[in-house]
Amino acid sequence: MTLSLLDLFDKGKHQLELQSNIRVAETDILNLDGKANGELSSERDPCEEEDREQALLATIETEQFNEIKTKLTAKALMNLEENPLLSAIRVTEKLHDRASKSEYDKEDFINLANSVEEFTLRFLDPMKYHKDLREEFSTNPQTECILETAIKLEQKKFFDHPIIIDLMLQRWYREFRGCKRGWWLFLNFWCIFDIMLFPLMFSLAYTLDLQDLKKTYSTAYFIFVRDALSYLVLLGLHFAICLEPSCLSFSRLEWTVLIFLLGRLMVEGRQIVDKARSERQRAKDTLKKNIGVSSAKEDKTVLATKTLKGYLRDRWNIFDLIILFTFFCGIVPLRIFSWAACKTITSNRILVTAEYLYGFNTMLLTFRVIGYILETVKGVGTIQIALFQIIRDVIVVVVHFMAITLAFSSTITKIFVAESSMVKGNITGKEP
Repeated sequence: MTLSLLDLFDKGKHQLELQSNIRVAETDILNLDGKANGELSSERDPCEEEDREQALLATIETEQFNEIKTKLTAKALMNLEENPLLSAIRVTEKLHDRASKSEYDKEDFINLANSVEEFTLRFLDPMKYHKDLREEFSTNPQTECILETAIKLEQKKFFDHPIIIDLMLQRWYREFRGCKRGWWLFLNFWCIFDIMLFPLMFSLAYTLDLQDLKKTYSTAYFIFVRDALSYLVLLGLHFAICLEPSCLSFSRLEWTVLIFLLGRLMVEGRQIVDKARSERQRAKDTLKKNIGVSSAKEDKTVLATKTLKGYLRDRWNIFDLIILFTFFCGIVPLRIFSWAACKTITSNRILVTAEYLYGFNTMLLTFRVIGYILETVKGVGTIQIALFQIIRDVIVVVVHFMAITLAFSSTITKIFVAESSMVKGNITGKEP
């Protein structure tokens, strides 16, 4: 029988004196008024608990910061719903939403959201020392909802916790996490053959009912391996096109690239549809609770905005969009026009432009593929995040440098033109 998360927290609380941790979290971490006695009622009314959560979330959405700070206590968080961890994450989400809408007290809301995030980690500490608690937490259906919400909110501290790191590794490898080295190497080689002979290998796995091979098609690690191999093949095709002489008609390499990028286009479309469906479901849940809903039209606008932001949050998706846009809106029309209207390669500027765009896409694909593979190496992901931040700062510096250069160059140009006109007039004796 699966225990509720509240039962897990209560169990860990009694084993590791979570009661004192909650008092410390309330006074030292949240820095809020009120004291939590750590005593939870054994009999809970679900309707009353849901009403308390809705009241607190409504307070966060509408009241002033001082009022929110007074009501948002550790005791209030512990008494929210059957799953206080998920409720605390929802509170964090509301605080971040309020911070994005605030102008003068934005930092206050962000600091309060960080404090609540620190508080949520206190629920995970007891699991570090008890295997039974970890297993029950891992198999609990509500855990998936907690992880999805934390990923969306980018709660980095939450994912730095050892329990969550172990849980994510378990989701990443699933049953293959502890398999033997020889079998592990065979499954990775299977992915290589699968890229080249997918229909045959897929049919073979399901026809012969090979359970381990069938599971690789639904395991995150092997999905990543296949996706990375697909990108490597696509990058290799672009390298080959860069070395191939220009021709008017579509070459076999170009037809192959077209097929690959059509597949990538469908993959990106599916990502957007999945994110839209997820946001729509969240919006329906919000409608049922009557929180923050003003009109159906606004909901559709907010839904589209959140879907787009969620999709573009992954920087590699931006690379994918640029690559696909360049190919389908630039390369393909130019190649079709040069193929149909032009008779020769000589002085064919349209064809040359298409070839330039192939080179541009190859450059982006190189960054995309190498970065995509390297980010799985421990420590590289954080460096990449810092690199993106640096690039954003460098762009600001470059823009300022261009503005300064333009300002001085315009002055220097005018001085040069004025002096040249005067010298020319003295030499020729004619007024310009």
